[in-house]
Amino acid sequence: MTNASKKFDSFDRENVKYRDNWLGKESIQDDMISYERVCMLQETLDIEGLSINKNSPLPYGWHWIFFHQICKTSELCIEGHPKIGLISPPHNYPRRMWAGSRLKFYQPLVIGDKVRRRSTVKKISFKNGRASLLAFVTIEHEIQGEGGGHWLEEQDIVYINSNSGSSSYSSHPLPKDSQWKKTIYPSSFLLFRYSALTFNSHQIHYNHRYCNQELGFPSPVVHGPLVATFLLDMLRENLPGINVTDFSFRAIRPLFDTHPFTIHGKKIGSEIDLWAKSVDGELAMTATASI
Repeated sequence: MTNASKKFDSFDRENVKYRDNWLGKESIQDDMISYERVCMLQETLDIEGLSINKNSPLPYGWHWIFFHQICKTSELCIEGHPKIGLISPPHNYPRRMWAGSRLKFYQPLVIGDKVRRRSTVKKISFKNGRASLLAFVTIEHEIQGEGGGHWLEEQDIVYINSNSGSSSYSSHPLPKDSQWKKTIYPSSFLLFRYSALTFNSHQIHYNHRYCNQELGFPSPVVHGPLVATFLLDMLRENLPGINVTDFSFRAIRPLFDTHPFTIHGKKIGSEIDLWAKSVDGELAMTATASI
C-alpha cells in the first residue's frame, strides 16, 4: 500500500459520515435576471456586437452571475468561500475548485424574468490525486423562469486535502486544427469585476500574496466559469443565431491574470469542440457544445 493510500484510508470514517450527511440535500433560491446586471457583465467582458435588451434571451452561461450565496464576511472560510450553505467542505480539505459543468439549455431564460434554482447534491466521491487527496461533489442546478425558461446544470466541485499549487498539474495533448482563435487579455480589473458580479470572495482571484505564498501560483487565477463564458461567446461570434442545446466544460489547469491566453474552436457536424490554451502552450480547459 502506498503512502497516499494509507493517508486516504485514514479518512474513510470521516468520508462516509460526510457522504451520509450531505448526499441528497436540496436548496431553493429565487432571483431575477436583472437587465442592469446583464449590462454590467457585457461591459466587463468587453463584448461588442451583442444586442442586450429587456425581455431578450439571456446569453448562454450568463446565469453564473445570479443566485449568489449570501453570508456574512465573518462566515467565510480561509479561502473566501462561505462556511455554510448547501454543501460544506469535507474534514481537513482546505481548498475548493470548480472542476467543470454539464449544461442543457431546454428553453431560453429571459432578461427581466423571475427565476428559481433548485440545487441538489447528487454525487460525492473520494479519490487519491497525484499530490493530494480529492473529494468530488456533483450538484445539480435546475433553473426555471416564470416565462417558461428552463436550464439544467451539473456542477462538479473538487475539494483538495493540500495547499499545493501548480506542481499538481500535468500536461494534456492539445486538440488540432482549430477553425476559430481569439486572444483574451485578462487583467486584475476583469477578475475583480467578475468576482463582484458573482459575489465571489475566493482569494485565488484577487490576493497575489495568497496565490504566490500559499499555492505557488505566479498571480491570481482567472475564474473557470469566466473562461467557459468566453468559449460560449466564441460560438455567438462565429455561428450567429445558432441554438445551443448542450454545453460542457472541464478545467485542466489554471490561467493567470498576468498573461494572455487563447481560446479555440472547431465545428464537426452538429458538435463543436472548444478549448483554452495558456501562454506557454498548455491545455487549460476543454469544452464541447451541441447545436
